[in-house]
Amino acid sequence: MPVLPDPEVVQGQQVPQWMPRVAVIGAGVAGSACAATLQRAGMAVTIFDQGRGPGGRAGSRTSTDPDMRIDQGCPHFDCSSTSLFRPEVDQLVSAGVLKKWTGIYRQLDDSTGVMTDHGVVDPDSNSMTHFADELFGAADAMGLSCMCSQLFESLPIRNVRYGTQVTQLKWNGRHWTVIGRTEKVAARDLGTFDWLVCSTFALGHPRFQKLNKLPPPLCNQQDARFTSVVKMCSSVESSPVQVVLLAFKDSEADSVTGTHAFSELPFDTLQVRNSEVVERVIYTHSNGYHNFAVHSTNSFGVAHADVVGGESVRSCLAGKGPRAAVGSSSAEASTRDILFAAFLNVLGKTGVVLPNDPDYGPSLHRWGSAFNTVPSDLCPVSPDLRLAFCGDWTSLTGGVCGSAESGLEAAAAIIESTKQPLTAAVGPHLPSGTDRSEKVPRLS
Repeated sequence: MPVLPDPEVVQGQQVPQWMPRVAVIGAGVAGSACAATLQRAGMAVTIFDQGRGPGGRAGSRTSTDPDMRIDQGCPHFDCSSTSLFRPEVDQLVSAGVLKKWTGIYRQLDDSTGVMTDHGVVDPDSNSMTHFADELFGAADAMGLSCMCSQLFESLPIRNVRYGTQVTQLKWNGRHWTVIGRTEKVAARDLGTFDWLVCSTFALGHPRFQKLNKLPPPLCNQQDARFTSVVKMCSSVESSPVQVVLLAFKDSEADSVTGTHAFSELPFDTLQVRNSEVVERVIYTHSNGYHNFAVHSTNSFGVAHADVVGGESVRSCLAGKGPRAAVGSSSAEASTRDILFAAFLNVLGKTGVVLPNDPDYGPSLHRWGSAFNTVPSDLCPVSPDLRLAFCGDWTSLTGGVCGSAESGLEAAAAIIESTKQPLTAAVGPHLPSGTDRSEKVPRLS
């Protein structure tokens, strides 16, 4: 491993000269897999994520009641025996964090009200397929976000910075300086690092400026080589998805009889066809709560793309405060109510009626980049800039496993680069002859 520059203080700790310092932006599946691999290789890793916890689009919504936890993104995923991520999955199963998912998938035609159960719906691509027993989900009451936190559990707690939005990145030819802010603290220097890993394209995308009224952090670098980096990030196209979250608490009678209002619910995941509003309904029962996550169609998400739920960190960082939507509170309420009403209509066609008002929600959440295109000029690792990218937008495989594999590959490239002189950018980890501009469905 080459000799690195003199040690500097990172997040208040002295880092030895021989230990590369790596900043990983994003604690989703890709960032978590990358951070865990780098940590095991002996590198000093610090994770920054603007969310309140890990998981990204496999994250969970919590409330003031710690028992309530709703998977607001992908609740389960496919992972084949040949996946690079499968060894990690098997270990997580052995540790009791994950388990084989054996829930009920059904499909509802909203135009006819006919519900079928043939085939299984791929949670990553919305297509009908068969998985045998290769689906995995969170064990018991643990949300899927625990998978990410378990991956990097060996990191010191001070090196995992949630609720932190990176607002500026500075490359001086040798090091990266990360500048960011929280809901309570204005932008400040968060540390200097030898490598930077970005699990999101937003840091070099015009969308960042639109949402945050700030230049994308990867833009305005003095090094001309960043022109191609920004061009790559800017070329990614996304489709937003709105999600309504709600939860019902078990009654005392339910706990005595062992039955509840949703005992006859004919699905765990319901794929909805021919609806202009609802794409998918996901139900879970854990810790005494019956949880629903109602995902909109892409067309509905596009039509309401400027609405961001008021409980999101983004709203708070925008200075709106909790429960004040980016855009307007009336736009949030309207978007939420339309999606919730469509959910009630869909649920009625399955023969189920909500017993009462929910104990939590309905609350609106927006995934701004649920479906991404893969850049045609994808170049995920640039050793000369000490910069790496990972995430579902860098993988044609897509989904949870594709995201995780991209994180593992980025980490492997960084580890390898520390053993040799800096070289030109490393090409994308994609099959030869692949059309990398193909649009690939992502986690919703």
